[in-house]
Amino acid sequence: MSPTVPLAQQVGRVPSTLIPLDAREQVRFERLIDSLLLIDKHQHTLVMPHDLHDGDAYAASYDFTWGYDAIRAGRWSAVGAACNMSALMHSVDGSHVAFEDLVDEVGLMLADIARQTGVVAVGCATDIERAHAVGSIGVLPVAEYLAIGDRPHRVDMLYGVGVRMGGLTCARRSQLGEGQAESSGAGLSELGREVLRRMNDVGMRGPGLLNSTTPDFVTAGEQDGELAVCGPS
Repeated sequence: MSPTVPLAQQVGRVPSTLIPLDAREQVRFERLIDSLLLIDKHQHTLVMPHDLHDGDAYAASYDFTWGYDAIRAGRWSAVGAACNMSALMHSVDGSHVAFEDLVDEVGLMLADIARQTGVVAVGCATDIERAHAVGSIGVLPVAEYLAIGDRPHRVDMLYGVGVRMGGLTCARRSQLGEGQAESSGAGLSELGREVLRRMNDVGMRGPGLLNSTTPDFVTAGEQDGELAVCGPS
């Protein structure tokens, strides 16, 4: 299916930075890269329009393309595909993405993966190892922001559609806790703590932000500390 609008080039759109290697070092690098299992847990893999003014039309079409060629070019074994870009193209603040838009994007991505050769959806370390062993790239659905409102059961729904990682908050405050761009020191709300416990129960990682939610995330979540988005707060 042809895209509804011209899309950005996946590979070579901007110059790559190459570290100069001599012949011996290049041979060693190729040997290492072929044997390593490389994972990036947070990439935005939805290919954007060449002209961002076409973003609204692209989002309204629900005819999306994902950057498998770029993943291969980066030599990644598996990536966490952070989903929220289709809502952002409707000029929705990332902190106010609708749950339905998030589920739409995840579901459409998984349906697209099912039609691909050499690309598989993954949900655990064993899936990634199996994909790597046969030369396929693994794609792990990630909720950039959970977007569940005040309904903790939606954690289970996201898990059911393949999401294994999800951010509790985004830039602005939500019902779950303080946003990355705030500094009131409020941390997670009681609802946020409940949601984090539910994520633990179903087996979903909750990468945190570098702000006042960080200590709450570690103590309330009973998970190893993991910062997915580290910016000014």
